[in-house]
Amino acid sequence: MKSENEDSAARLKRWLRQSGAVVLAYLLATFFTNAHFEGDTGDYVESIVAYTRGQYYQFWEFGHVLWRPLGWLLLRAGDPLITRILGGDANANATLVLSTLSWLAGLVSVLALAAILRRFCLRPWIVNLTILAFILSHGFLNFAQTGTPYVPSLSLMMLALYILLRKDRGLGLSMRDGIAAAVMTGLMICFWLPFIVVVPAILAAPLLLSSPDKKKFKILVGAALAVGLIVCVVYAAVAIGAVGVHDPGDFQAWMTQTTGKTSQDKGLARTILGVARSFVFMGNDGMLFKRYLVHDPFNPVTVLDLLRLSLWKIVLFYLFLASIILNLLRSSDGKRLLALFVLTAVPVVGVAVYWQGGDIERYLALYPILFLALGYSLCNKRSWHALNYVALIFVVSATLTNAYAMSVRVLNQHQEKLSSRIGDLTLRLKPSSRIFTVNFQDEVYSFTRDFPLNPINRDGNLKVSSLIEVGGKSASEWRQDFALRAQTAWNQDGDVWVTRRVLSPRPAADWNWVEGDDKRVSWADFHSFFSQLEFGESVGGDDGFTMVVPSAKNRMVLSQLSK
Repeated sequence: MKSENEDSAARLKRWLRQSGAVVLAYLLATFFTNAHFEGDTGDYVESIVAYTRGQYYQFWEFGHVLWRPLGWLLLRAGDPLITRILGGDANANATLVLSTLSWLAGLVSVLALAAILRRFCLRPWIVNLTILAFILSHGFLNFAQTGTPYVPSLSLMMLALYILLRKDRGLGLSMRDGIAAAVMTGLMICFWLPFIVVVPAILAAPLLLSSPDKKKFKILVGAALAVGLIVCVVYAAVAIGAVGVHDPGDFQAWMTQTTGKTSQDKGLARTILGVARSFVFMGNDGMLFKRYLVHDPFNPVTVLDLLRLSLWKIVLFYLFLASIILNLLRSSDGKRLLALFVLTAVPVVGVAVYWQGGDIERYLALYPILFLALGYSLCNKRSWHALNYVALIFVVSATLTNAYAMSVRVLNQHQEKLSSRIGDLTLRLKPSSRIFTVNFQDEVYSFTRDFPLNPINRDGNLKVSSLIEVGGKSASEWRQDFALRAQTAWNQDGDVWVTRRVLSPRPAADWNWVEGDDKRVSWADFHSFFSQLEFGESVGGDDGFTMVVPSAKNRMVLSQLSK
């Protein structure tokens, strides 16, 4: 017994010596920072809460088929403890559950990546430096602190890679390894479907990074079949048992809930920008790049404007990427790693060119191999030192930029500023009142989603909608949609408030509107439409909100649109 205790103590000491620093770095990073962008956390929370009340709000969504059910299951299991912490607010409780899941998945990602790196680099300081760069990368640091499934899928990808790559080259894979990796990979897809494109890279990793043999190939083929079987079984069970799919038409209808929305956020230029933004915070500078690309007539942007802002970050990121690639080419093992990176990057970036290339989470699947390549490049004696310095300059710049932008202090200041902007409005809201901003990029709309635990949002009366989803399938029908929602609010004894920005003949530069981003709508459309309506009181000053009164004229205008 004493010997076993000594062995356990020795293993714990060894683990702490190897992983203590990276765990501490993750704890400190997530203590002093927070997510600045919650993504679709609010939608997942609403689905879970609705399901607990016997309602269905895309609970079994095709693209994240297991994420909401897992959150709902854990919410029910931990309800007594969670309620003691946050009270009886169902939305806050669900947010805490999903955010905790993502945070734990982030910790798993850090430990898995560190373990993989040690397989290829024997210098602890380089491993720790690479892990620190990974922790403080924009996409990871943000989404590890949200209620989205992106980092959980990333952690499962890393676990699969760890299982397949953990053994020394002489030991080889076992069938157990193949099945375990298949389970991780299958769950990865079921949490977030777009990760399906990196399955070939995951399963090819043992072949590319070590000597291939017939036994290993057979195990990986078996793992591929197991991944397919797991995903098919899960989707079939959900489709038939939970969603009620009876024929291919039903299945297609269920699938298009996620994939059927059109988007203008595509193209090579936006993908080039999106990849860089995934690693380094650029604030709203993406709007300026859009204005430059579409030649915004209201707020034109020149090349000089871009140079003064975030263009240096983009240039530095691609120099960082180029320096890693060039150093990988200097050794045979590096070339193998480069081949794996290409196998990962081509489908990820290829899909992004045609679908939501500006979203920073789109490129999280690149992180495992890219940071593995960074660690290997820094560790390899054959690497050019000058190129390593270029990579380190980007790492230092990105980590400092991201840490500051997502610091708790900066985010609290931003939150207080927005709270004061809408403070007077919240005092006038009824339970059925609706507030309309122009688009999702309005800071008031973002406030309701990015600060879910703020007292104003927990009150439940602040229901903010956007007039238009730029690039959305029904963007051209925004008038009819507003008319329907406004009349519904009035019929439920609620008030309708709209941003005073719609009464301006042209958008200000800081309103996050890009003229020409969606060819189907122009800012002049908002001004023209709302100029014909009658308004009541206004709150919040020039950039506040005004009430659309339920007058006879307004009812007539809106009823004609909603027919």
